Amino acid sequence: MNNLLKYSQLAKTLGVSNASISMAIQNGKLIPNEKEKRIDIEMSFNKLWIESQMRSGKSFDLNRIFTKEIVKKEEDKEESLKSSYIKETTDTTNFDELRNVEFKQKVATLKKTVKSIKLDDLKIKKLEGALIPFDAVEMVFIYSSELFRNTYLQEIDGLANIYIERLGGTHNQFIELKKELTDKVNEIHALVKENLLNGLDGIVDEYKEIRSRGERS
Repeated sequence: MNNLLKYSQLAKTLGVSNASISMAIQNGKLIPNEKEKRIDIEMSFNKLWIESQMRSGKSFDLNRIFTKEIVKKEEDKEESLKSSYIKETTDTTNFDELRNVEFKQKVATLKKTVKSIKLDDLKIKKLEGALIPFDAVEMVFIYSSELFRNTYLQEIDGLANIYIERLGGTHNQFIELKKELTDKVNEIHALVKENLLNGLDGIVDEYKEIRSRGERS
């Protein structure tokens, strides 16, 4: 056990005020260690004064200071652990946020790279002739629809004859039936052609939008 007590520690041990210790020193009843500014409670002269205080009803209890010091150390330790935990939690949170940002940046870079590769692939295929120009595709669609229309028109006479023979009818009815069939074929052809061209325009617009987004990324 440390025999040297601070003035305030000795006061707490005896349950007296700090002023009482200071007065005892001034009156020469306690001899302090001048170098360390402490009281040696095992020094015979100092023990006499301590014993006189005990005879006057004071109680000498070192637990009053050491218990408080232990509690204070435990509190300091707990506070230190709490601060460390808060700091560690904050650091972990910041790390997670940083990791999420980095992940999003990597995903964005990857998407940009994939789009760039696709565009480069299309350019290469175009140079190699593997891609059909839009005008050529449009011409193929129009030619196909015209071919279907003309082929069907050539067969209208035969179809009209079949209807008349099976259902019965006059020559005038045959002429009217041919006209109705021709008008219907032309109507269907016009509608199909319009839908085909609109569909092609939609594909081109969609491709332009995708390419524009890829170049901006």
